[in-house]
Amino acid sequence: MSIYAAFWSAIAASFAALSSAAIYLVQRRNLYELARPELILTNWTRREVSHNDRPCTILRIDNLRNIGKGSALHLYMNSFEVADDNRPTSVSSTRLMDVVPVGESVMISHDITVFWNNVSTTAESGKVLSTRIEITCYDTIGHHIHHTKYELLLSQDQNMLGGDTMAPGVHGRRYTSRESIRWRKLKHTFRR
Repeated sequence: MSIYAAFWSAIAASFAALSSAAIYLVQRRNLYELARPELILTNWTRREVSHNDRPCTILRIDNLRNIGKGSALHLYMNSFEVADDNRPTSVSSTRLMDVVPVGESVMISHDITVFWNNVSTTAESGKVLSTRIEITCYDTIGHHIHHTKYELLLSQDQNMLGGDTMAPGVHGRRYTSRESIRWRKLKHTFRR
């Protein structure tokens, strides 16, 4: 009988170890979710200007809001796009911020300038530009880097892109992802 008791005791210990590992992974994921920042850009406006007698559009984003469950630390925001011949088509200044607390909205007044002379013309649709805004920040635990990317489609004709737009003639989509800091360091080590 002692062989059967030892066998069933080993099976019970194995299942206890598996359930402990599953509970650990669930609790770890919950901890990471509680520290995850979620950043959105709000209050988009568009105005047409002339720069050196060339038509330009200034796309302004007034607010950055953190709707996540954790604060965003060391925020980096940038947007830059070039044409095939290395002329800039859209440019913005780089924005650095120390912290965006949970549930807070920060006034950023971030301008993206679109140079329509540097955008190639398509015969059917006029001038259309695809650009992106990239936002990177750390969470409060310090284990992950969070990326928010806005992919935008702008048209020179404000009425060309109908439907639900961020600003007249501007459609966009937002993507979020996270990356482990340890994994990132390991990738950079092997790239060298």
